[in-house]
Amino acid sequence: MRGTPIAAALCTGLLVFACCEPAPRTPPVATDEDRTVRPGDRIEWSGPAPHRVQFGGTIGTPPAALTPLADIDKILVFSSPLNVSDDIGTSRVGGMPMLTATVKDDAAASGVAAFVFTSGRQPADMKSLPFKIAARTDAAPRTLTIKVVGQNWMLEKAGGDAKAN
Repeated sequence: MRGTPIAAALCTGLLVFACCEPAPRTPPVATDEDRTVRPGDRIEWSGPAPHRVQFGGTIGTPPAALTPLADIDKILVFSSPLNVSDDIGTSRVGGMPMLTATVKDDAAASGVAAFVFTSGRQPADMKSLPFKIAARTDAAPRTLTIKVVGQNWMLEKAGGDAKAN
């Protein structure tokens, strides 16, 4: 019977701890400025298998079009080629990074205002927000790091990651 008060105190302590645990915070959504790329900017996508980056094709019901591969080719140059099948281009599966691209010097004049991508694993759930193309500025090119966290694309930022889908 000696264990009963100790067990009760332990259970009460665990209950208090569980009740006081802060709720998981919802990450902020990446702003339009966060998702604006300029000539010379580098984009790195990372994530665990079975995720991969997908451009082109359609996703969901009703079907929603991703940015066509022909338009992606006008604005981005990839460090390793995409795997292309019909109108869909995908990166290799998983990796750190799994895909790297640089925004072309003439991207702002290409006629492509923005692009979207998804994960080849959960395409309807992971469609990105639009990444806008802007003209070059005096600022140095930057690297945008986009990583898979669960079923989200997260854009790394100095103040904390922001959701990009």
